[in-house]
Amino acid sequence: MIAIDTLVHNFLHRTGILHRFSADHAYGSACYRPGGCADIIETVAGRINASAFNPVFPRFVQHAIWRYCSLSGLDVCNGNRINDSRRCEKKDCRVRLMCDRVALR
Repeated sequence: MIAIDTLVHNFLHRTGILHRFSADHAYGSACYRPGGCADIIETVAGRINASAFNPVFPRFVQHAIWRYCSLSGLDVCNGNRINDSRRCEKKDCRVRLMCDRVALR
């Protein structure tokens, strides 16, 4: 099972991934509907061959996003570091070149 919390959902929103997959939605049960956050993570994970080190790769991808965003992880892409009403301005972000920097609200 892939757990979608606000950190993971907001990351997918801020980076523009939800929009690129035509999956814009509010956080909640829509994250688990067909085409929602969980499906997107499974799709992305399916395009990466990681069978040699992790047979449960979608969960690994979700956890990596969570660790990137969480205060107890790298604490990069979250409301602590980014003003949710404006585009992200972090120039040293590791995903900046592929990120759309969408305001959360």
